[in-house]
Amino acid sequence: ELLAVQVRCLTGVGVAAGALGDSSAARFTLVAAIELFEDIRRTLPGDEIRSAFLTDHLRPYQELLRLSLEAHAPDAASPELAAEVLQQLDRLRARALGERLVRRKASSDCDMLESRPAVADMRMRLNWLYRRVRRLQDDGLPSAALTAELRQGEHALLEQARRQRLAVTQTRPGTERGSDGSDGRVDNDSSTIDIASLQRALGRHDALVEYGVSGDELLACIVTPAGVLLKRRIAHWPTVVEAVRAVRFQIDTLRHGAEPVMRHLPVLTRRAGAQLRAVHDMAWAPLAADLDALERILIVPHAQLGALPFAALDGGNGPLALRHQLAYAPSTQIALRGLLLDPSTPARALVLGESTRLPHAAIEADAVAGLYPHADVFTGSDATLAALEARAAGADVIHLACHAQYRSDNPMFSALHLADGALTVEVAETLALRPGTVVLSACETALAEQGNGNEMIGLVRAFLVAGAARVLASLWPVDDRITVDFMVRFHREICLGTAAGEALRLAQQEIMQAHPHPYYWAAFTLHGRW
Repeated sequence: ELLAVQVRCLTGVGVAAGALGDSSAARFTLVAAIELFEDIRRTLPGDEIRSAFLTDHLRPYQELLRLSLEAHAPDAASPELAAEVLQQLDRLRARALGERLVRRKASSDCDMLESRPAVADMRMRLNWLYRRVRRLQDDGLPSAALTAELRQGEHALLEQARRQRLAVTQTRPGTERGSDGSDGRVDNDSSTIDIASLQRALGRHDALVEYGVSGDELLACIVTPAGVLLKRRIAHWPTVVEAVRAVRFQIDTLRHGAEPVMRHLPVLTRRAGAQLRAVHDMAWAPLAADLDALERILIVPHAQLGALPFAALDGGNGPLALRHQLAYAPSTQIALRGLLLDPSTPARALVLGESTRLPHAAIEADAVAGLYPHADVFTGSDATLAALEARAAGADVIHLACHAQYRSDNPMFSALHLADGALTVEVAETLALRPGTVVLSACETALAEQGNGNEMIGLVRAFLVAGAARVLASLWPVDDRITVDFMVRFHREICLGTAAGEALRLAQQEIMQAHPHPYYWAAFTLHGRW
């Protein structure tokens, strides 16, 4: 506790020095505050506690970013400054996820958690409760008592995991030794970008764009093989947030189906287009001169931008999906790790279609499986957690068509609902996957908790932790029937050897021709790499 107070005091001294015009002393003291904070944070058990602790101590990072931005005139940023700003922005991005990927889920404390009978029993009880509550809700019967027990069970499971991680940390303070013999002290390394390696990993026509905010200013760093650019004062951030909300409002007019509003669909399409143009003009147009000639762009969004369908942004000459392959990454550091992966060739597919609630899920699963020369397909009552867990490690492509639920109250229990229970974030992280492609063909699977520390906890993150190279997921509820056509086109291209980013773009273009409203074609986004 005293060390945390010392971090705050050092931060205050740094802020005061900056206010007095002594930028050198301010930088020195803020760096000292961050180094002390990182030493404290490294000893904490579990992603949740580390992320919460970071969110409570953002000030020194924010002040150091502000000093870097003030060091040069806004219109004369040098490549060195741009690289420094990128480093400062990325230090706050998905830190817990980055550390998990460095350890690659091999640390002995994770093994210990999986082997504890208490954890297995808790998960078994929760799965029974998930199935029971779901049946009651489907039948229109009261489920409040069981739902309360369910929430208590979720809390108890997370608490059990935290206590066991704490016991491991206290036994071996300051380290989380992995099975490979590493000592686990990876925090500082995992928050520093090797920009030269990133530039080498990017192709000739590729770029990475990382957005950030300082005060009310939206800014962006663009990385290409040629260098790093800093774009200042792109837009007023609160205005951008309101514009993103307006886009999502227009999309949500169709979230309960198009039938009630079918006669208004042309008007709704024009309204959605107008809102998307407004966001384009603020968040993309200032970067367009540097990006228009490029083919593939990897986007590291900031906060609410993570819920934005960039492919649908339109400046008047058509959506971005007509010109670019787009993918998202939670941080530049994690983007680099994804680009350096050697993805598995899509030879064997595992396809599940749970059709209890979604009649088209089984049709979709059979159609997708039929495209692959080697595929295991499970539909209806056979689309189970047990089938997934037994075969996931051997699959290059995993396609899950089912009902999903995003839990804003507790994102660790956002879930894909299979025939015998819920595949929650907490369980999905324990899978051991090849560096292949995971397709989450369900509603709102790309949604995630967006804290001030930009640690986006959700289903996409869970599958990246589990080892997937890329995850295709949705930003909003999707139309079951149209999604079948979308997924067939996507997987057909994958089977032909087309890269996932290009396969997504071609599928979007095909659906766009018949259904121009972005609700139908822009829901699915690619995460991790192209």
